[in-house]
Amino acid sequence: MNEDVDQIHYFWKESLVKIQLNNIQRQLILDENRNFMENVGLPLTHRIKDQSLLRFGFDVNQFKIFDFETHTYLQLWEKENERLVIRKHTNQIFWLNVATPPPPIDGQMLFQPTQFTNSSIEKYIIFSTYYVMSLPRRNELFGANLDPQENLSQKAIEEKRARYLKEHKNILNDLVKSFIRIDDIAMNSKANYWSQKLSREAAMFYV
Repeated sequence: MNEDVDQIHYFWKESLVKIQLNNIQRQLILDENRNFMENVGLPLTHRIKDQSLLRFGFDVNQFKIFDFETHTYLQLWEKENERLVIRKHTNQIFWLNVATPPPPIDGQMLFQPTQFTNSSIEKYIIFSTYYVMSLPRRNELFGANLDPQENLSQKAIEEKRARYLKEHKNILNDLVKSFIRIDDIAMNSKANYWSQKLSREAAMFYV
């Protein structure tokens, strides 16, 4: 895990800031999350220079105690109806969607208001860091994959597309292997946040 934390420092650099929690916030979460936030820190939005990474940053002004359904959380991040939170008196990280659920389809409720994300904030930040580090090459492959390549023969187009698909699949497979090594609980269900996120992105690329 130390090497993974080193990657956090290396990637986020000066945007990584140690967080000073107030007494109420400190009492709500367990030592593991509290120690990471206060001794390692979180990437703060106002210190992130790359605009494309702002959605992975935090704003301490968004930190608040938040009740949802039957649980109490410390909210770390919010945008519209989405929340990233730590469940009270646990280390568990959840992704919440507080929007009004749509009606069931064929008797099944497809909407997931609560998704397990990671077993600690440290592991969430490590996941996010490796995910973000994979984006530049994956975005290149995605853009190239959509390029009609009008000057190539159909066979050449198909061969190039196959190479792009294979490389993108390999990148995602490497991410999954790293995620399982770091926090296998986060990847043990297709309903969990990271499993669904990577599955959706794979599906978008392979269309």
